Amino acid sequence: MVPFHAALAVALIFQTWVLEQAKYSKDAISQYYRFIWNLFYAEYIFFPLI
Repeated sequence: MVPFHAALAVALIFQTWVLEQAKYSKDAISQYYRFIWNLFYAEYIFFPLI
């Protein structure tokens, strides 16, 4: 479980960096928001496997 969450945390940090590099454009913010929802869905997919 820890490696899974660590991988998601690294992905979130990377996406935050991508957002910052895009100068917080409207499109980049939309993609970042969608990515956060995908993380949420990934947690619910992974949860029954614990």
